[in-house]
Amino acid sequence: VKCLERRHLPPSFVFMFDAAWELVLRLWPIAESVLGAGCVLEPSFAAFRLSHTKATVKQRAYVGQNFSRPHRDYSFSDSIEAEATRAVESDEKESCERPTENATREERLKVLSVWVPLNDVTLKNGCMFVVPKPNDPHFHDPTKGEGLQEPSVPATGVVPLAPFPRGSFMCWTGNTIHWGSSCEKEGAVDPRTSVALVFKRAGAELSTSEASLTRADVAAASPAERLERVNAALGFFAHWYPEVDLDFNLPKPPP
Repeated sequence: VKCLERRHLPPSFVFMFDAAWELVLRLWPIAESVLGAGCVLEPSFAAFRLSHTKATVKQRAYVGQNFSRPHRDYSFSDSIEAEATRAVESDEKESCERPTENATREERLKVLSVWVPLNDVTLKNGCMFVVPKPNDPHFHDPTKGEGLQEPSVPATGVVPLAPFPRGSFMCWTGNTIHWGSSCEKEGAVDPRTSVALVFKRAGAELSTSEASLTRADVAAASPAERLERVNAALGFFAHWYPEVDLDFNLPKPPP
């Protein structure tokens, strides 16, 4: 990622290299254990490399910057499959009375957002902030006027995901409010570098359908296919840096 930065290329081009996909394949079974089923990888993978200089001195948007605005990546219905179930209870002492029914809701994750820092992350070099489910009054039922990009952030209950060592596996449901802080001057020597992935439970249906990747797709990808996927992945986040030209005029790799 540092080499890409020196060549003025976005951090997401790290996914042109075998090492990045080896990491993804190592994370895959962990994601499956959390989802409780087999899963596929959504094509919106990303990598980040913060820069204190670009953000504060030059004051311009750049590819690989932190997304500093609180947001949800997915709606509740696209993140969690909730099925209403009823548990019937009877009172042995009062057998003549009718059993009571208690409505419960069984929830299964559809998507899992995964974030892994490639260096030690601190409050100074740029960490993630999340609003855990118990602290989010609209976790299950966001207000109609809220929108994914303008969630209602509670005054208390925000949790920083720092400090954590490099390689830490962090994850949250797709509808969790989250955002990334910028790299401060005190952390500029070692700015936060990270990768972000979304795993989807195999067979889960979302409101918008993208071409998900299987393990076989990842293992068999040619350099040309990797480049095509990286360019497509950058497009998913173009709204975060609308003034940046995403045409990098790279030579076409061999098939």
